[in-house]
Amino acid sequence: MALFPYKYFADFVRYAATIVSSSAINVTLDIVMPRIRISEQTMKYTLFALLLCSLLIGTAHADIANYTIISSDNSLRDEGEDNIEQYLAQLDIKPTDGDDFIRQQVIKQTTQALQAIGYYQSLSTVTISPRKGELNIRVDVSMGYATLMAQSDFSVVGEGRNDSDFIALRATFPIVLGSKFHHGNFETNKTYFDQLAQTKGYFDARWTISEVTVDLVTNRAHLIQTFDTGSRYRFGNTIIPTKHQATELIKAMIPFSMGDFYHSDQLAKFNFALNKSQYFASAQAIPTKPDASNSIVDIELSLIDKPRNIVELSLGYNTDNHERASIVWTKPWINRYGHNLVSKANFSRQDKSISTDYRIPHGDPNNDYTSVLLGWQDINTSGQDYEKYSLQWQRHQPVDSNWQRTLFLKVEREYNRIDNIVSNLVIPGISYSRTRSRGGVATYWGDRQLYSLEAANKGWGSSSDLIKLSVHSNWLRQYNESHQFLLKMQLGAIHASSIDDVPNSLRFYSGGDDNLRAYDFKSVSPLQKTTDGLLARGGLYQALVSLEYSYPVVENWRLATFYDTGTTTDDFSESLKSDVGVGVRWQTPVGPIRLDFAWGLQDDAHAAFDRPFRVSFSIGVNL
Repeated sequence: MALFPYKYFADFVRYAATIVSSSAINVTLDIVMPRIRISEQTMKYTLFALLLCSLLIGTAHADIANYTIISSDNSLRDEGEDNIEQYLAQLDIKPTDGDDFIRQQVIKQTTQALQAIGYYQSLSTVTISPRKGELNIRVDVSMGYATLMAQSDFSVVGEGRNDSDFIALRATFPIVLGSKFHHGNFETNKTYFDQLAQTKGYFDARWTISEVTVDLVTNRAHLIQTFDTGSRYRFGNTIIPTKHQATELIKAMIPFSMGDFYHSDQLAKFNFALNKSQYFASAQAIPTKPDASNSIVDIELSLIDKPRNIVELSLGYNTDNHERASIVWTKPWINRYGHNLVSKANFSRQDKSISTDYRIPHGDPNNDYTSVLLGWQDINTSGQDYEKYSLQWQRHQPVDSNWQRTLFLKVEREYNRIDNIVSNLVIPGISYSRTRSRGGVATYWGDRQLYSLEAANKGWGSSSDLIKLSVHSNWLRQYNESHQFLLKMQLGAIHASSIDDVPNSLRFYSGGDDNLRAYDFKSVSPLQKTTDGLLARGGLYQALVSLEYSYPVVENWRLATFYDTGTTTDDFSESLKSDVGVGVRWQTPVGPIRLDFAWGLQDDAHAAFDRPFRVSFSIGVNL
């Protein structure tokens, strides 16, 4: 790098001269005592001088050194070279510095860089080339032998000395007798202990002793550390704004009790529940200053209620339903008991629906409530053409291990326009579901389970007898922060005298963005002849499996490959359908956008099933 950027200096002079010769500046400075008047010409030359000084000062501190790092004995490793480069970048070498001074500084920085990663016997030779407008410095490094741990005396004292999490963290401590000493690992592990103490409520935790000494003769390190956890704090009062209408509902959402040991995970769960509920535009549960006199920490709430009426309009597109629009009207508060109402209207070419959900909370409004739903739906897809009215009662209750149980009773009237049949059904049922995920809209780990059983019988007013069992199981896992696997399974069976006794809305169909991606939406099932040709009529059984692998290529972009297989059938006499494909995943603030290209693998006499090719596009977490 040149000592002085003459080209830029010349450009600067021309620019400054333009300022001086310009008549655009007209500055007058008035000071009360004493009164001074600065002329226009004087101000112009003063400005020019200040700009020139700024340039000279900035240039004097420019980085004028180029470093070349080598190792004649080939002992230098990538970690050492990277650390040396970072340390040398901190040097502030000036044109007036002598060679001996520069050499001393470079050796000092190089030595410290290698000591930081556990090499205390390194040797460095510095060669400085003749100065010709640029300072070239070559550093020849011999790392020497790594410093090993001769003594690792580590102890945890205080109330947390027998805490299983501290014991487990100590077991992963990489600094043990005979291991290579590394200052970075030393500091990192101190940070882990500090973070764990804050997470579990040991707010007075501190390092009473934390010393490392290195014997340069034996090249051995000695570590002495004592971590005093102090007392573990407990949850105190949860301070809710005075006379807030949601006081009882908020209490039902608190996942801890007064006197329980503090844990930040419990506080995070509480914040999640508050913001997931229908009631608040913003909600924060924040710990107050811990009270050291009794080891108690209170939790204070900051709440902003949602408006009494919320209207949302959304537009979207996917390859299953094409263009779609929806309107949602929400009334978060109907009364002081926390009842709320959500009305939705969805419109697309193939699917139109209107529904109203009146929700009555019994405990935690997120998972312990009763819903009464009224709905209308009009479906017009390949093989499905019906209109349905429904009234539902649902009782949602939490059970163990994050599972949700739902008891329901549905009363439905459905008109099948293809067969000109009207079905009246009274359907009681039960379902169990669980959804777990990590990463928010950028989900990298999770699973979704749904198991449901429902039945209709002529004895309680239905037009047919049937029993339907459905199983959905999706698993997402990521390894080494890169390799992501998604496994999806769908199984289903309907017990009925014939498929004609099963209304269209209860039959199984396959194909589309979610399974068998090479096949059109809900096109895979036994076929029936209609005036429009052979169309899917739905099946009594379903078995589908999809496996997907994705890998990041650049930030927020992943490449994916997948394999889908399965069928929808009445007796499994049909051959399985299969496809393979590739796709891209673009992570956006509203969730991943997915674009897939799928190719069917089977030959078939039916043109729609004969090695089809399909492009699918969708938005949202695919879990």
